[in-house]
Amino acid sequence: MPSTLRIDALVPTAPLYILDSAQGLASNQVHRLARDAKARILMATPVGLTRYDGSFIREWNRQNGLRCNGLRCVAIDAAQTIWIGSDIGLECISADGHAEPTLDSAIWRFGLCQHIAFCPDGAWVGTAHGLVKLERRDDKNGYRIAFVADVGFVNDVVFINDNRILAASAKEGLIETDGRTWWRYRSAALRDCRITRVSLAPDGALLVGTDDGLFVIDDRSNAVLAHMVAPYYGGAHFDPTVTAVSADKGHYWVAFGRVLMAYKASIEGEEINEHLIVESVVNDVLLDALGNAFIATNSSGLAKVSCLRNAVKRIDLGILGGVYCIKPTAENAHTIGGELLFGAVEISDDGSAVALGWPNGVPDTVVWDSLPDAEGMWLATQAGLFFGPHGNDNVPVVFRQMFDTDATLAAPNRVLMQRGAELWAGSLRGLARIHNGWCTPVTADGASLGYVYAMHVDADSALWVCTLGRGLWREKNGLHYVGNKLLSPDGNTYAVASDASGRMIILQDEKVVLLAPDLSARLVTKLPPVAGWTVAWINSTTVAIGASDGLRIIDVDTGDVLRHIQSLFRLRDWEFTNNRTLVADQQGRLLCGLNGGLVRVDVAALAKFEPPVCKLLDIVWTGESPRQKDGIFLPNRGNWSVRVRVFCAWFVESSRLRYQFQLIGFDNDWSAPQTRAEVTFNTLPPGEYRLRCRAYSPLAGQGDEVQALHILVRRPLWALGWTAVLASLENVYDKQVRSRKRNQLLIEENKTLESAVADRTRLLLAANHELEAVRDAYKQLSEVDELTGMGNRRNFEKELARFMALTTRLQMPLALLIVDVDFFKGVNDTYGHQVGDTYLRTIGTTLLGAIRTGEDVATRFGGEEFAIILVNTTAGGAMQNAERIRLAVAALQLKNESCALGSVTVSIGVAVFPSVGVQGTAVDRDTLIALADQALYQAKNSGRNKAILATRNTN
Repeated sequence: MPSTLRIDALVPTAPLYILDSAQGLASNQVHRLARDAKARILMATPVGLTRYDGSFIREWNRQNGLRCNGLRCVAIDAAQTIWIGSDIGLECISADGHAEPTLDSAIWRFGLCQHIAFCPDGAWVGTAHGLVKLERRDDKNGYRIAFVADVGFVNDVVFINDNRILAASAKEGLIETDGRTWWRYRSAALRDCRITRVSLAPDGALLVGTDDGLFVIDDRSNAVLAHMVAPYYGGAHFDPTVTAVSADKGHYWVAFGRVLMAYKASIEGEEINEHLIVESVVNDVLLDALGNAFIATNSSGLAKVSCLRNAVKRIDLGILGGVYCIKPTAENAHTIGGELLFGAVEISDDGSAVALGWPNGVPDTVVWDSLPDAEGMWLATQAGLFFGPHGNDNVPVVFRQMFDTDATLAAPNRVLMQRGAELWAGSLRGLARIHNGWCTPVTADGASLGYVYAMHVDADSALWVCTLGRGLWREKNGLHYVGNKLLSPDGNTYAVASDASGRMIILQDEKVVLLAPDLSARLVTKLPPVAGWTVAWINSTTVAIGASDGLRIIDVDTGDVLRHIQSLFRLRDWEFTNNRTLVADQQGRLLCGLNGGLVRVDVAALAKFEPPVCKLLDIVWTGESPRQKDGIFLPNRGNWSVRVRVFCAWFVESSRLRYQFQLIGFDNDWSAPQTRAEVTFNTLPPGEYRLRCRAYSPLAGQGDEVQALHILVRRPLWALGWTAVLASLENVYDKQVRSRKRNQLLIEENKTLESAVADRTRLLLAANHELEAVRDAYKQLSEVDELTGMGNRRNFEKELARFMALTTRLQMPLALLIVDVDFFKGVNDTYGHQVGDTYLRTIGTTLLGAIRTGEDVATRFGGEEFAIILVNTTAGGAMQNAERIRLAVAALQLKNESCALGSVTVSIGVAVFPSVGVQGTAVDRDTLIALADQALYQAKNSGRNKAILATRNTN
């Protein structure tokens, strides 16, 4: 059986960059964050104030009323007034952007405002020249200065009660004041520290950020409960200076520059629950009730740690690749197979620990299914059927191909199933039964079943066989076709699963079919073009279906799609590719084998997220200014239009929201779902109308309907009396013909306008990036190989230095591959240099396709040599990659009579960092390259067309 190796490294959480200049943010530098009563995010930036509601961005700056563009902080008081601290002082605006009376700017002498904390009668403001108390004037018209503590630059302020206010002073450290005088906070631990942040946690603990980490202090006794510092990785600490701090009921969130940590809120120790590395320095962290952590960065816009991260969790296997089969073997233990991937995985209850080991001798191919028995392990692979007997520490497992002369089992195998003492195997060429070491093909009326894609054994020990092109079959005392008006004899059947009552869910073509124990069928739903590749029962009323576009939860009784899950990862990573890739663990959570790896989905946790609900943003009239009565707009009949915008500050998965509108009294049904949260109506005929709106999320479903607008269009005076009948006829004509036509034209104009806006946005983005493109052109001239388009030797040197520094800090392995084209001189001499250049370009393209885009680096080292840097790759992984590259180049069949095969081959030298040099010391850059070169020399001297791993004794 596969050996196991526990992975203890802390896997970083991946931040989502939800808003930056590419999405319309005016500046990627965000200083501080706040959230209003409607859950909208406000950002203080160097170019003004930005509000983001999940649908729209609104900005305030000098052009629309602010006195200064350079903002330092933003805060919202109980009355929802927005307080803004800028480079020149303090000002307030209402939620709709109108200026509010604050303080006479002529008497402000404290410079910029860095932080604001509210108290019952006013606010405390941290400034460049001290701590300032503002009290509301007796006439309620603005504020006056009530107290000043001259303590230098104040970065953070905490209001505890009327007699206790704390402030982080760059000059005096952590200070305390009662509004009459001030003194230094009495804690010996902070005496020699520079204070950078201060905050009060929900549990009452005082969080003090310093240049020596975060101190958690009992504010009653001044005792230090915990001292939290950035972790120690790869021989060096992260910068211990705290740049942001925040807390919820479960965690303390602490930023050390670009590193953000979530510590368990406990005095028992410094347990890190998660961490992430952000693209730029973290300035502020804002936590919400859903579990999101919004991150203000110094140059990367607004990022988010998603509230879905625990419900949808990627399981790190220590190796990249798609997962094509998952087989439970014991409690919390599974075998995992995929592309050049097979091993044992042990997953803890919280998903934080993974145990993974790779057996020796696994065939170098795709593993589609696995099945253990008393003797060893069977593998259904792309290269056929393999078996490996149980090994031990002295005798490793070695797999060998079985029944390689059998027409059925020599073909690519897809699925394995145990029934009693029999092993059943399905391949692209049919079905076979293995018993007592003998293999017997199983046919239907003497004909092969063709492509056998899936199998299932039910409670009655009947074997269900799913084929592609020959429908669904059942084997019990012989093989019998299962067909009815819903199941086709030539259909593609992808998956079948039974529940405790004996009902079967079947996926065939685009149909999801429920089969009763008496074999009567009912259509549950259709999911074109393919219902899915795999299915599993969740409970008696719901099933999970894995398809090419993610995971769906289906109500079996109604056929409704309750949830469609594609969260956190790229859409292409959510593709299921086989029927053995959906398994429920001991806690009922779903393990999903995807192109992007192994993912665990907690369906019960997802159910806690309520569907999105719309809120009214604004109503804009053009050509009319109707009066209102009891919330009803009363426009006259005429040439006017009204635009209504709504929003959903639903930051669970706001990017996938869709909106629908229906104008009661005009529309017969809801509009088609759209991404824009707005609608416009033009010149409605006399009558009463109510605009309803709703939002839909594939993850959480349909939200409640909300009334956004109530209109009563009044009749003209001439339509009263005897002309009422004529007016009524005209009204009908208006509703059925004229007004609908006008609104249809308006819809078309809106589409044209949206297209023009999109084109203009693209042009602006192109202009913004033009200078970067020009700058990067010079960089590319010096770092890009002109022939192949890959990085050149200069690029290699820079990337190797960068990655060696990174791996030293994070303590993870780095592999270097030097690839040399065998007998390349023979290509130039025989076919000419033009053909040789074509060969080099083709090989370069192959190498680029063999690495992980955005992670690894492939460059042209010089001449016919290439260099590849593989990040976070062990010696075993590097050799697997090298073998895959060697075979990929050989498969190109580039003619070269100088090589033994008659076509181009490559030799590869492999070295791993950190490693041990010849003198027994840790290798540096030059030694690493030398080791890879020596291994390459050895590969060429021992016959070429092979990969050699450098060792201490490589020579």
